[in-house]
Amino acid sequence: MSAHEVWGFTVRKSASGKNIWPNQLKREACRRIREDGAVAGNIAAELGASSR
Repeated sequence: MSAHEVWGFTVRKSASGKNIWPNQLKREACRRIREDGAVAGNIAAELGASSR
C-alpha cells in the first residue's frame, strides 16, 4: 500500500488503488470551500482527487 502527503495529511491507497482520505483532510477541504470561497473543482484538482 502506498501513501502520499496532501496539505500535511497522509493519504493512503487501498489494495484496489483507491485513495483513503483522512477525515481531517475532508474537513479542511470543506472549510476551504465554505469559509475561503474556494471552488470545489480546484480543491479536487489540488488534492489529486480528480486524477486517475
